[in-house]
Amino acid sequence: IDAFVIKEKRLAWGKDLDDLQVIDPMDKKDEMPDNSSFVYSRSKSYGGGLIAARDFVDFSHVTIHEGGKVYVASYHSIELNHVPHVEHVVRGFNYESGTIAKEEENGTKV
Repeated sequence: IDAFVIKEKRLAWGKDLDDLQVIDPMDKKDEMPDNSSFVYSRSKSYGGGLIAARDFVDFSHVTIHEGGKVYVASYHSIELNHVPHVEHVVRGFNYESGTIAKEEENGTKV
């Protein structure tokens, strides 16, 4: 589960990512549900620049179930005025989507 929620561990297995940051919600702090955050991520470019780097600004909500053995994350892209576009990076858009990870009884992580 830590591989999804700890930046260094996520970057270690997410070889496509160049950067990952939790963004200060600034004026939206009072509206944020528990276990939610704004996340900035940037992928690397590929093919000698044929595929441009992409960045995303997402609202993310995480719930953990079964005593920490099941991790469910949902996210979708948002616009935040205090996160400017980066030159030579394409701003991507994620529709509502998510990730589910479960640690099996034998310790295998799926």
